[in-house]
Amino acid sequence: GTSMATPHIAGLVAVLREYYRTHNINNPSAALIKATLINSAREIGYGTPSNAAGWGRVDLSTVFPGKKEVIAKDEATGLASGQSINCRINNVGGNAQFKATLVWSDTPAVIPSIKNIVNDLDLVITDPQGNVYKGNDFTAPFDNARDDTNNVEQIIIPSAMSGGYGLKVTGTNVPIPNQGYALVITYDKASINGQVPMVCRP
Repeated sequence: GTSMATPHIAGLVAVLREYYRTHNINNPSAALIKATLINSAREIGYGTPSNAAGWGRVDLSTVFPGKKEVIAKDEATGLASGQSINCRINNVGGNAQFKATLVWSDTPAVIPSIKNIVNDLDLVITDPQGNVYKGNDFTAPFDNARDDTNNVEQIIIPSAMSGGYGLKVTGTNVPIPNQGYALVITYDKASINGQVPMVCRP
């Protein structure tokens, strides 16, 4: 229940902050901490996400480097409306889960707003065969719904094919620029010599 969940997560946040500070992210943003917690969560039978269990049971072992490749990106500069960043993820191994989580700390909405989101970002992943996955579209064909309500977007490919993946974050509607964001990506890594895991360009 919540009585145990709250101190449990608070302790994990402290561990995460210490981890990032000792791994070249001196001042990890709240968005990065949140993205890491959500990306680490294991689905526990209620769906992802759900009103009963949120994004699932947090398991930080899934976001610390080991067999898996873990990419954490904390972007303070952020995006304005119409801007995007395009990334190439080079070394994805096959037949294992690929998960990407985008989080941003949105500007507060005014009290009478019908919709609480102010700055709207979007996450899109393209696999080696050109299949497109949109953030928070968890039902096939995974590319026909766009989330314009939440400041968390996640893409899960349960059994990814090996190869290079495209990743795009777009400032779809950012009336109060610029909107910073955090990305956490986890997947089984393939052995590709001489290539960095991810390369990004505007």
